[in-house]
Amino acid sequence: MLPTLQPGDWLLVRSATDMLPRPGELVVIRHPRVPDTLLVKRVRSRGAFTFSVGSDNPLEANDSRHFGPVASRALIGQVVGCWRASPGSL
Repeated sequence: MLPTLQPGDWLLVRSATDMLPRPGELVVIRHPRVPDTLLVKRVRSRGAFTFSVGSDNPLEANDSRHFGPVASRALIGQVVGCWRASPGSL
Protein backbone atom coordinates (compact mmCIF):
# COMPACT_ATOMS: atom_id res chain seq x y z
CA MET A 1 0.00 0.00 0.00
CA LEU A 2 1.29 3.49 -0.80
CA PRO A 3 1.83 5.97 2.02
CA THR A 4 -1.04 8.39 2.67
CA LEU A 5 1.36 11.28 3.22
CA GLN A 6 4.23 12.52 1.10
CA PRO A 7 7.27 14.58 2.15
CA GLY A 8 6.31 18.24 2.30
CA ASP A 9 2.59 17.67 2.96
CA TRP A 10 1.04 20.06 5.48
CA LEU A 11 -1.27 18.67 8.18
CA LEU A 12 -4.07 20.24 10.16
CA VAL A 13 -4.13 18.55 13.58
CA ARG A 14 -6.86 18.85 16.20
CA SER A 15 -5.32 18.90 19.66
CA ALA A 16 -6.01 15.84 21.77
CA THR A 17 -7.62 16.78 25.04
CA ASP A 18 -8.93 13.75 26.88
CA MET A 19 -9.68 11.80 23.70
CA LEU A 20 -8.80 8.32 22.58
CA PRO A 21 -8.65 7.93 18.82
CA ARG A 22 -10.77 5.44 16.90
CA PRO A 23 -9.32 2.74 14.65
CA GLY A 24 -8.66 4.06 11.16
CA GLU A 25 -7.91 7.63 12.22
CA LEU A 26 -4.59 9.32 11.49
CA VAL A 27 -2.91 10.68 14.61
CA VAL A 28 0.22 12.51 15.65
CA ILE A 29 2.02 10.86 18.57
CA ARG A 30 5.28 11.21 20.45
CA HIS A 31 7.55 8.28 19.65
CA PRO A 32 7.39 6.06 22.77
CA ARG A 33 11.16 5.50 22.79
CA VAL A 34 12.31 8.88 21.42
CA PRO A 35 9.92 11.48 22.94
CA ASP A 36 11.41 14.39 20.97
CA THR A 37 10.30 12.69 17.73
CA LEU A 38 6.76 13.05 16.40
CA LEU A 39 5.14 10.33 14.27
CA VAL A 40 2.04 10.36 12.08
CA LYS A 41 0.39 6.94 12.19
CA ARG A 42 -2.95 5.22 11.63
CA VAL A 43 -4.71 3.81 14.69
CA ARG A 44 -5.15 0.03 14.35
CA SER A 45 -6.83 -0.80 17.67
CA ARG A 46 -7.40 0.69 21.08
CA GLY A 47 -7.74 -0.37 24.66
CA ALA A 48 -8.83 1.53 27.76
CA PHE A 49 -5.72 3.73 28.06
CA THR A 50 -3.55 2.63 25.14
CA PHE A 51 -3.82 2.16 21.42
CA SER A 52 -1.85 0.46 18.66
CA VAL A 53 -0.69 2.31 15.58
CA GLY A 54 0.40 1.09 12.19
CA SER A 55 1.90 2.48 9.05
CA ASP A 56 0.13 2.66 5.69
CA ASN A 57 3.38 1.40 4.17
CA PRO A 58 4.36 -1.51 6.45
CA LEU A 59 7.66 -2.12 4.67
CA GLU A 60 8.86 1.33 5.75
CA ALA A 61 7.26 1.19 9.17
CA ASN A 62 8.19 2.20 12.66
CA ASP A 63 5.00 1.42 14.53
CA SER A 64 3.42 -0.61 17.35
CA ARG A 65 4.92 -3.80 15.91
CA HIS A 66 8.28 -2.35 16.93
CA PHE A 67 7.52 -0.34 20.08
CA GLY A 68 4.26 -1.85 21.36
CA PRO A 69 1.05 -0.09 22.39
CA VAL A 70 1.10 3.70 22.75
CA ALA A 71 -0.03 5.32 26.00
CA SER A 72 -2.80 7.90 25.60
CA ARG A 73 -0.50 10.57 27.10
CA ALA A 74 1.72 10.26 23.97
CA LEU A 75 -1.15 11.43 21.74
CA ILE A 76 -0.64 14.95 20.34
CA GLY A 77 -3.75 15.08 18.17
CA GLN A 78 -5.89 13.78 15.32
CA VAL A 79 -5.13 14.66 11.70
CA VAL A 80 -8.21 16.39 10.27
CA GLY A 81 -6.77 17.80 7.04
CA CYS A 82 -3.89 17.42 4.62
CA TRP A 83 -2.57 19.75 1.92
CA ARG A 84 -0.32 18.31 -0.77
CA ALA A 85 3.03 19.89 -1.45
CA SER A 86 3.41 21.28 -4.95
CA PRO A 87 5.92 19.37 -7.10
CA GLY A 88 9.32 21.03 -6.87
CA SER A 89 8.35 23.12 -3.83
CA LEU A 90 10.71 21.31 -1.45
